[in-house]
Amino acid sequence: MKTVAILAVICASTIAVQAQEEQTAESVFKQIALDNEQHIAIRQSALAKITDQDVISQIALDNEQHIAIRQSALARIAEQDDVISQIALDNKQHIAIRMSALAKITDQNVIRQIVLDNEQHIAIRQSAFASIAEQDDVISQIALDNKQHIAIRMSALAKITDQNVIRQIALDNEQHIAIRQSALERLQ
Repeated sequence: MKTVAILAVICASTIAVQAQEEQTAESVFKQIALDNEQHIAIRQSALAKITDQDVISQIALDNEQHIAIRQSALARIAEQDDVISQIALDNKQHIAIRMSALAKITDQNVIRQIVLDNEQHIAIRQSAFASIAEQDDVISQIALDNKQHIAIRMSALAKITDQNVIRQIALDNEQHIAIRQSALERLQ
């Protein structure tokens, strides 16, 4: 009877150790990937072996992580539009990370939000503007808004086909002179 009990304890211990070893591999990969003291190549290798999307998202969102690690993590995020949008919208994120996130966004509402937000970096806004649908009413809104960056407004004006909006810009003394001149040239 004692032998059976001892064998049962040994089997249970073996199963527990095997389960810990499986958990340990993923946790070791996570630990290395998150450790800024580790060599970047080692961290990249560890990140490549992580399968947990929450951990991958955590690395992509973490401003304390090396940019190359964050880029790799962002590239591996699968179908988590909320995380990608969060990165693209967050002014505290590195611009390269934000540009990579923006390239993955298809939600026109998020893109519009970035384009219309004067607090966003101009490069981010211009990139977002380039992916706005041509017929989008936000284009006219941007062109008419004096608070928007001149480069964004000029890009918007170039996309506008509505002669009424172009005429409105040309006639408005409050508009920037370059915007008005461009509108005058486009009037038919």
